[in-house]
Amino acid sequence: MNQPSKTAAQERADQINAFQRELALLVQDQVLTLEPEQQHSIDDYHQNRLSQYQHAFDIDRSQQEKQRSVSELNSFNIREILTLTPLIRLFLSLR
Repeated sequence: MNQPSKTAAQERADQINAFQRELALLVQDQVLTLEPEQQHSIDDYHQNRLSQYQHAFDIDRSQQEKQRSVSELNSFNIREILTLTPLIRLFLSLR
């Protein structure tokens, strides 16, 4: 993925996070054991990718960041509606 779009970068970040969660379960259930060097290599690779995507596309690096973004967007929409409602009423009353 040389130059992904923001959407592709966010999908890749989500994929990395899903992989990390699954890997943690596999290790916890003793299905897989990684040498410390292997775990460090995977972690470094993922952190570098996430940093690159965040810098280039301002993606959400984690589920918590994604939830915060959605919450901020919803909050913005509510403020926007509350601001526009009196203007719409005024416009309609002038007709």
